[in-house]
Amino acid sequence: IDALARRVEHVERRATSGGREYVSGTLCGTSVVVVRSGIGKTAAACTTTHLILECRVERVLFTGLAGSIDPRVEVGDIVVADRLAHHDMDASPLFPRYEVPLSGRTWFDTDPEFRGGVAEAASAFLTHDRDDVCRDMSDEIPGGRVHVGGIVSGDQFIDDAERASSIRQGLPGALCVEMEGAAAAQVCAEHGIPCAVVRTISDRADHEASDTFMRSLDTMAGLYTLGVVRRWLTH
Repeated sequence: IDALARRVEHVERRATSGGREYVSGTLCGTSVVVVRSGIGKTAAACTTTHLILECRVERVLFTGLAGSIDPRVEVGDIVVADRLAHHDMDASPLFPRYEVPLSGRTWFDTDPEFRGGVAEAASAFLTHDRDDVCRDMSDEIPGGRVHVGGIVSGDQFIDDAERASSIRQGLPGALCVEMEGAAAAQVCAEHGIPCAVVRTISDRADHEASDTFMRSLDTMAGLYTLGVVRRWLTH
C-alpha cells in the first residue's frame, strides 16, 4: 500500500483519522483514495467504514498477503475472492458456526464484474510484468497462477498445518487465510458498495509461515500490489 500511496498523483487531500492516513488523488488517471488499513478485522472494518461514509468511495479494493490452505495454491500465486467468510466466527448454539449473527450469512460475495476485472489484471501482471518487476527474486517464487475462490479471515495468524486443514474442512472452497478481507466485505455488503479482495500468497499457513510471510512482506508484497492495481486501472 505504501508503494501505491507514493505513486498517487495530483494529491488533493491527506487526511488522518483513527491513526490512518487517507491519501486522495489520482492513480493511472483514476480518482482514488489509498490507505493502509492495519492488521485484523476491526482495523479493516473501521477503515472500510471510513472510506464509504467519509471518503464517499464508489467501490473498495482490498489487497495484501495471505497463507494458502489449499495444496493447489502456491507461494507467489494470486487469489481473487469470489466470497469471504470469518473462520473464527462461532456464536453456536445460538447461530450456526461461521454464520454472522442476525445476518443469516456465512459467506459475503464480491462483485462479479469487479472481481472479474481484477482477476484479468492479476493474470496480465503475472504473464507480462512479474518477471521484470520481480527480476531480482523471480527464481525464488515458484507460483504464478491466478485462482478465484473463497478467502477466509480471522484475528489469528495461522502457522499450523493442522489448524489450516481444519479451517479448510469447516469452510469448503476456501483457498487461503488472512486477517482482514471478510470484515471489509461484510461492511461493503451492509452498505451496498461493490468490493473486491485480492491476495498474494506469501506462505502455506504452516510452521514456516511467519518467516516466509516476513520475507514476502519485504519483497514481493508491494510489487505485486502495485502491478495488479496498475493493470486493473489501465485495462
